[in-house]
Amino acid sequence: MAIYFIASGGGHTTYAIAIAERLRELVGTSRIKFIVPSDDLLSISRVLSRVGYVELIRVTKPRKPLEGFSKFLIRSPKAMYECLKHVKEPEVVVGSGSNFIIYPMITSLIKGCRHLLSVEAVDRVYTYSKANYLVSRLLGARVILQWELQRRNYRDGMVMGPVLTRPRYRARDDGFVLVTSGTVGHRRLINALIDSGLVDVVAQVGDLDVNYVKRRRPYWTVFNYDPDLERWISRASVVITHQGVTAVEAALNYCKPVIIAFNPDLPQTSTYVDTYLLSKFIKAEFVDAGSVSATSIRELINRVKGRLISRKYPDGALRAAKMINELIRNSN
Repeated sequence: MAIYFIASGGGHTTYAIAIAERLRELVGTSRIKFIVPSDDLLSISRVLSRVGYVELIRVTKPRKPLEGFSKFLIRSPKAMYECLKHVKEPEVVVGSGSNFIIYPMITSLIKGCRHLLSVEAVDRVYTYSKANYLVSRLLGARVILQWELQRRNYRDGMVMGPVLTRPRYRARDDGFVLVTSGTVGHRRLINALIDSGLVDVVAQVGDLDVNYVKRRRPYWTVFNYDPDLERWISRASVVITHQGVTAVEAALNYCKPVIIAFNPDLPQTSTYVDTYLLSKFIKAEFVDAGSVSATSIRELINRVKGRLISRKYPDGALRAAKMINELIRNSN
């Protein structure tokens, strides 16, 4: 019997990796398998580097960020077929949110899976993700929660604490400002930083044009993606990011001063209220990207630089791994 983790991409993949690397220490890697989007090379690289050699099952992702529902309908038959073909003898399936979890979970239920689990996003503090809500209501999946407040949407949810990968590096301050903008990119934030005149900046820009940023600020370090973004987080003076797991990782794993600039151009993710509450939980500064200016962002960076704040929460990934191990032992 196999334990499947569904790595849905971006921050969702972080949740799957975090629990899997803890579970590996309890049950080994022979039973652990990952279902990944077929074209998500970043997630594949991260899984192999963090969890080690595990079987990877590549499945079509029905809908990618910012795509419409029509894409979901068009790609769904292929995704379902690939899941039916490759998912075998599932005992536990751990989803990580987004529409990508739906067909692997349906397939697993058809094939007699005993335990369906899924992780609610760390930034879905007040609202809920549609995919997790759907699989919990229709398929009976139990939802792993990262904050007590998330229980308002899942009365039978299991509060574990923040689900983060273990820190790989020792925190230090190399003097640069790290700005991350996720998979899609955070155009408003990047433009405000370009206009701020800051010199020592490392910018992860997602799908935005790297050459555009380099032309404006040739002395910055700029890249689309890095499977080892954690290396940059551990060395930054200040981390500026959007709603999502990077803010929590920087704050809780590395005690970095964090600024969260809410990105309104991500309609399928968490809301303004979610992001504001998240900033309070991790003691980060919160700004609305619509009101970010070159002057205000520079002033905010100067205010938080050098601030060291300890934020303590339970290890949600370890708790989840122990719970999964107990499910397996009780099933035998």
